[in-house]
Amino acid sequence: MSLLRSASDGGIAPALAEMPESWTYLCSGAESDVYRLPGMPPRILRTGARLAAYERDAAVHVLLGQAVPVPEVYAIGIMEDIPYCISEELPGMPYASSSEQEQHESCGAVIALLQRIHAAGWERSGGGGDAAIRSGYGPLRADGSGSMPSWDAWMNAVPAGSGEGLGIPLRNAIMEAISLKAPRNRHDHALVHGDYGWSNTLVCGGKVTGVVDWSTAMYGDPLYDGGRIYFWSTWVLPCIRDLWTEYLRCHGREDRFWDRIYASALRSAVRDDADTVRDHAKDLLPWVRARAEVLLQEWKDL
Repeated sequence: MSLLRSASDGGIAPALAEMPESWTYLCSGAESDVYRLPGMPPRILRTGARLAAYERDAAVHVLLGQAVPVPEVYAIGIMEDIPYCISEELPGMPYASSSEQEQHESCGAVIALLQRIHAAGWERSGGGGDAAIRSGYGPLRADGSGSMPSWDAWMNAVPAGSGEGLGIPLRNAIMEAISLKAPRNRHDHALVHGDYGWSNTLVCGGKVTGVVDWSTAMYGDPLYDGGRIYFWSTWVLPCIRDLWTEYLRCHGREDRFWDRIYASALRSAVRDDADTVRDHAKDLLPWVRARAEVLLQEWKDL
């Protein structure tokens, strides 16, 4: 069962029939290119990612309801062999692209919103209906359930194609450390964004106005989102360091915090490994490798 709620046409088909020259290019992510379509209401077109990524966007919109500002997905399909997703355009601008004042005012709100996101995954299967949707762990299926039997199973699974960017030796060293040092038999069942914070969070007036791109959404340890922020906290954008400082202040005393953070940070690097060899991300590859090596050594010395 798909959780996509098909909207009325609303001009979607005519917009796609227009020549690409009428689309307004906005940005490129790890997998997709993002455009604004002509017409009203404003709509966003994403192309290039796998259909499964767009199906997760649709599933999360249903799971979160009004609890978190998530764009409604109007249509998912394939156009000239390229998967696409058309969704609602939300107000605001990416946290990392906003002014320093906006970043300062909204930093706390960005981290606080994680609590509401994570809470959407706590209801477990057994009661039927909506509870059954929230069953399983790991990456979400189109029906909103997790695709793995446990969080341990996902953390210790070696993704197909990984090692292309990090290299097989580093990938294997990371997976070995996770096997040896990551907390086992955790039953956390939070809804996890997987790439939260600076680019996929829209802000305006000190508030979060949208959380977009749920292609890495999963059920599992809520600290995975924190680990992802920690991985990128030393990159060139100071605002990511601010997010990490706020996250650490709010969550730093949680059970086995650092083991969970290092495991999550390094597992996210393995998950995203193949993306770093794509043309638009190749320049990041030396930094990603070096950062993964540093975190791996820090964890071993912990």
